[in-house]
Amino acid sequence: RWNQNRGYMSGTPNPAGLGLTKNPRGDIPLELFGGKEYARGAAILHQLRIELGDDVFQKGIQRYVKDNEDRAVTTEDLRQAMERESGTDLKWFFDQWVYGAGYPVLNVNYTVSGPASSPSTVVSIEQTQPAGSGQSDVFRISAPIRFGVDGVDRLDIRRRTQSFTLAGAISWIRVGNGGGLFAKVRINQPFESWRAALLTDPDPTGRLEAVEALLERPAEAAHLFWARFPEEKRAEVRVAMVRGIWGAAAGRERPIERASSDPDPRVREALADVLGGTDRAFAAKALTTLATSDASPYVRAAAARSLGRLHADDAFDVCVKLLAEVDSHREIVRAGALEGLKALADPRAIPLAKKHLSYDWARGDHHNMRHAALDLLLALAPDDPDTHAAVLPLLDDVYHRMRSWAAEACGAFGIRAAEPRLRAMAERDPDGGTKGAAKAALERLASKK
Repeated sequence: RWNQNRGYMSGTPNPAGLGLTKNPRGDIPLELFGGKEYARGAAILHQLRIELGDDVFQKGIQRYVKDNEDRAVTTEDLRQAMERESGTDLKWFFDQWVYGAGYPVLNVNYTVSGPASSPSTVVSIEQTQPAGSGQSDVFRISAPIRFGVDGVDRLDIRRRTQSFTLAGAISWIRVGNGGGLFAKVRINQPFESWRAALLTDPDPTGRLEAVEALLERPAEAAHLFWARFPEEKRAEVRVAMVRGIWGAAAGRERPIERASSDPDPRVREALADVLGGTDRAFAAKALTTLATSDASPYVRAAAARSLGRLHADDAFDVCVKLLAEVDSHREIVRAGALEGLKALADPRAIPLAKKHLSYDWARGDHHNMRHAALDLLLALAPDDPDTHAAVLPLLDDVYHRMRSWAAEACGAFGIRAAEPRLRAMAERDPDGGTKGAAKAALERLASKK
């Protein structure tokens, strides 16, 4: 949930600039289109769960399913089921989130005051998002707040600027609990408070936010992460620390044994990825070991990509060997090897790319590998007639995305021999996305005449 919310918000950094206009009917979802019905829709449901509480939310979903069994529904049916179960008017919630757009951006500060015997903490929250395109400059939102190890409260935020008083002095705060809060939050607290949060917050999403904040002082953060790494139980947080350490370019003199032998492959994959941004003398040996012997195909693929990025001395031979010998889930190792060869820009890889364009591989789910082969070919020999000849048959591929990728290549690289087939695709292809790719390719070809 935490990752998906962040993915949506990073992909929609300025909702007020989307140019959206609310439908006069008032019951047409405004920003739930183009794939946003998944990430944004899920975020809205989880925020509704926070507003109502888990028990009421689950009962409301059960009522919604039971009352609407075997019939078509609208958003209003969901609202009515939730209102009946909760006994509250939720029109404001659906108007704001479903029929509106965007999300709140919360800037959080706090101060501790009062005598040492009975201190209090004032938490100030300012909403900083602009209004526009259906996004309000004032959201109504319930936000769990956690302070220290044991403190938990809930803030009912309704104004642009609002303050809340909590009993006691606190060492750190976190606005949110788990990953469900649908808001972008900036907490202004000192390095030592974030350090305490990393060490003591029981919520792994809170520790992830602490890692991010601590990286504002990268050298200190790197040493702290290495010290904390063996004690951190959640792989997601160890991944963030590994990326932070190497991305900050601090602490590189530390041995990489700890991360390369981590029991969770996601940590080793993160290490393989970030080492590709260091230097050959430092990283090549570790990457070759990960590429050739790690138990996880995803780690081996990441290491192959990084070997290519580094132009390591043995990168070509390692990648060729992986192509020839290693079967894996979704052919991820071969895809990584092809991406490594693309980064090397060695022309000896061109015939290897052509071989891996074929659909007829033993494992059916091999589309990432084929896409990587196409990208390699286009990167290393974009104007070669043989490359164009290899792309043309892909316009008739059985896999719709490969047809789309081939159409895009024809438009981008001026493959005019494809025009008759592209016109047929634009009219008759059974996949809408592929039709669109063919039309776009024809427009690009026309613009180059």
